[in-house]
Amino acid sequence: MSSGINSLLDIAAAHWGSATLNAAVELGVFDALGTGEAGAGDLAREIDCSPPHLEALLDALSGLSILEKRGGRYSIPDQNRPVEQTAKMQLTTVNASDSTHFQPESI
Repeated sequence: MSSGINSLLDIAAAHWGSATLNAAVELGVFDALGTGEAGAGDLAREIDCSPPHLEALLDALSGLSILEKRGGRYSIPDQNRPVEQTAKMQLTTVNASDSTHFQPESI
């Protein structure tokens, strides 16, 4: 592969990771997990979403080392608790800001 393709793949991977984290924050995954652990089915009932889709998201978060998965149960590793809080604060700031410059009508 050329360096151009590698750069493109790096950009795509960065987007997928940030989209995964954003989805988890918006669904309330981190709040639902708290300091404990839970299976995908229990979390899906708590945050009212589809169990198989949530499990795919949780597995993606585990693959990114944001969550830990042991025996079908997920938890937030201690070293990621500050990261999770920072992500929630940043996403809240972005969502609360004026995003009219991102709207197609203003292009």
